[in-house]
Amino acid sequence: MNIDLEKATEVGQNVKALQVGTTLILVIDTTVDLGPSKSSGKMIGIGNSNGFTNLPGGLRGNVYVGKKA
Repeated sequence: MNIDLEKATEVGQNVKALQVGTTLILVIDTTVDLGPSKSSGKMIGIGNSNGFTNLPGGLRGNVYVGKKA
């Protein structure tokens, strides 16, 4: 599978997406710090789509990636 990250589209804060064949690829830079989660502050956000958003291939998704604070 060849993945051309230049074709990825921004779908949120530090979240890019692209479809390769029938596979959806999410690209998240794990070094980014978006700050503590708004709900509890127990997670440090790394990537966030800010709710459901359009993704490649006519899909919709809600993405939140974080690590323990």
